[in-house]
This record gives sequence, structure tokens and C-alpha cells, in this order.
Amino acid sequence: MSMRRVAVGCAVVVFAGMAAAPAWAATYPPVGPSPTTSVEGVKVTKPVQVQPSNSSLPFTGADIAAITALGVATVAAGTVAVVVARRRRGEHT
Repeated sequence: MSMRRVAVGCAVVVFAGMAAAPAWAATYPPVGPSPTTSVEGVKVTKPVQVQPSNSSLPFTGADIAAITALGVATVAAGTVAVVVARRRRGEHT
């Protein structure tokens, strides 16, 4: 599929969405009386929390080095797959 066909297809979808936008907006805001709301005050007490004896912070992160290495390896594998596929088809670029 050529880039021109992809661009034309995207343009058709965008223009169709723009043409249908007034139809989507016709039902908003809903017609009728507004709902009434009331707020009741409720007193909530928090339980007393005991601090742990150690003062270190919990580990909440991830191993960034491993995730980065996995991402780089995935990109490298994808590049190798594309190069091999192009060579098999005879597209030496």
C-alpha cells in the first residue's frame, strides 16, 4: 500500500468525523430538568497508624537498567528482522 493511499484514507476518516460531529453534539446537553443534589455531612475518623521501627523508605520503583536493556535489545532485534527481510526480497538499501 502506498503512502498516498494511506494519506487519502486518513483524510477521508478525518473529514467524515468532522462532518458527523454536529450530529454527535445534537444530543448534548440533555434536555430536561437538572438533577438536584444534596450533601450530608458525615464525620470520619482515621485509625491511628503506628510508624515502623526502621526509617528507610519502601522500594516503589523498577529496575530501570534492566528495562532499558530489554528495550534496546528489542529495537535491535526488530532492526535485524527488517534487514533480513529486505535482503530476502532483494531490496538492498
